[in-house]
Amino acid sequence: MIILADEPTGNLDLATAQKIYELFQNLNRRNLSLLAHKTYTLRDGQIVGCECLACVQP
Repeated sequence: MIILADEPTGNLDLATAQKIYELFQNLNRRNLSLLAHKTYTLRDGQIVGCECLACVQP
């Protein structure tokens, strides 16, 4: 099975979004998935920010 998740938490409340992200992290730790560890922020079609998620403390 392949899941491509573009903004998988974009329309969720913060608590549910955190649960989904933790689920993806757990799958990744078990070598069942590959996660991109960067988040790019776009505004009006332009990249206005980039965050390295591997560096962020929960």
